[in-house]
Amino acid sequence: MHDEALTAAYKATAYRVSDSPFGPLVIRIGEGNDLLDRLLVMNEATRWAYITACNPRSVMLTDEENGRRTEALRERLTSFTTYRGEGIGESGHPPEASLLVLDIEETEAEEIGAEFGQNAVVVGWLGVAARLLWVSHSQGEGGA
Repeated sequence: MHDEALTAAYKATAYRVSDSPFGPLVIRIGEGNDLLDRLLVMNEATRWAYITACNPRSVMLTDEENGRRTEALRERLTSFTTYRGEGIGESGHPPEASLLVLDIEETEAEEIGAEFGQNAVVVGWLGVAARLLWVSHSQGEGGA
């Protein structure tokens, strides 16, 4: 079972994509997104994930450390089409650099989330509302 406050925080976050060719777009859990669907079609993709490497297990790190982690995530995802973004919560915490990753399987998105110590990743399919996917910490940094 997952903490209700943490779930609420993820649901209240705006998962922004800044460099889409259709202009900025915002993904929200439980909602569809026409611009995201257009981006998928343009890239001949059917699924996506939104992943960050910042602030593992919701523990705030320095901007410098988050920057190093974000660069490592970019390197990890070089075989995918990605778009830059940032998760902006309502809690007042600084935005978290993130990547929208196209045509990634949910299992691989979860594995990468675990590698980078994340509690969850946001995933979706063409024409389907975004959803939160909790990450299993049986592998990855720190374990559970």
